[in-house]
Amino acid sequence: MGKSAAQWRTTVTAAPSVEARVIDIRTRKPWRPPEPVEWSFLFDIVITFSLVTLGAWLFYKMRGG
Repeated sequence: MGKSAAQWRTTVTAAPSVEARVIDIRTRKPWRPPEPVEWSFLFDIVITFSLVTLGAWLFYKMRGG
């Protein structure tokens, strides 16, 4: 007894090739994985947030709050 079309489809999609190449449809070039994120900018965000919070608190205190 032969396989139905649904059975063939599940066997093909269930075992993807490890060597598959993903092509970007916009550039038609092979896709490359994203570059690792630089977390050094997080320090800048923390400093900026702290300064803004401190400034808002000082402004609140100066207004008599």
